[in-house]
Amino acid sequence: SGTVGEASDRLLMGLICNESGKHEAALENFILARDSFNFSGDKIEEGSVEASIGDTYVFLGCLDKAVTAYQKALITFKSNNIKSRGTHIDIASVYVSLAGVYLRVGKVRESRGCCETALRIYARNGIKEEIVACALTEIAIIYETLNEHKEAISLLKKAIFILVTIPGRKNMVAGVEAQIGILEYLHRNYMDAHSFLSKALLKLRESGEGRNNSSLLGMVLNHMGLVYVQLSDMQQAVKMFEESKNILEATYGPHHPETLSVYSNLAGAYDALGR
Repeated sequence: SGTVGEASDRLLMGLICNESGKHEAALENFILARDSFNFSGDKIEEGSVEASIGDTYVFLGCLDKAVTAYQKALITFKSNNIKSRGTHIDIASVYVSLAGVYLRVGKVRESRGCCETALRIYARNGIKEEIVACALTEIAIIYETLNEHKEAISLLKKAIFILVTIPGRKNMVAGVEAQIGILEYLHRNYMDAHSFLSKALLKLRESGEGRNNSSLLGMVLNHMGLVYVQLSDMQQAVKMFEESKNILEATYGPHHPETLSVYSNLAGAYDALGR
């Protein structure tokens, strides 16, 4: 068993390895870090590392092992008597991760149960932080997959309510608004889709340049073009598709799937106008 300092170094190295796509190396570092934290009796750190082990197993496609790791993380966190604000967030985050894995392996009831537990934790503790907003967007995706469209939209709106209170998160708000717009489009609520995509576009145009901003702007423009097609405004659709095409070509290049999607949509719009 190593020292707490060595465990912290192992944890950091594991996170770096995961970011670099070296998941086997990340797993090795996380396991060593977990054992050291277990030896030192630091249950909060041990639970956090166990959750990271679960994340790594998801990257590796070992979903059964991921479930086991997440369950161990929950047991570890709950064995800690310190009812801290941070611990509540950690526990809820593990339930969200577990819900996603359960959904992937077809355990719908278990997935829904984990989502409901996480939402109760957030509501009970009144936590309004960026990490909670991100979790709400993840739960919304799960609910949408479970055909709970209204609940998904409600959760995304709650995420926006949190994010607008945090300085410097305009792009994140735009991303969630775009997500709502796309979901409304998929459910053929075209006026609602137009409303939320318009809000997202306005924020993205105001927030300046940058690769991430440009790629999101390009994709939102593409979906706005699709909305205009459904609203029978082909001139506006072409305008959106053309701008999207220029942005995505510059950001991703002409052969990226997102760029190719815009080419297809723009060709169809030109055809509708006899061009």
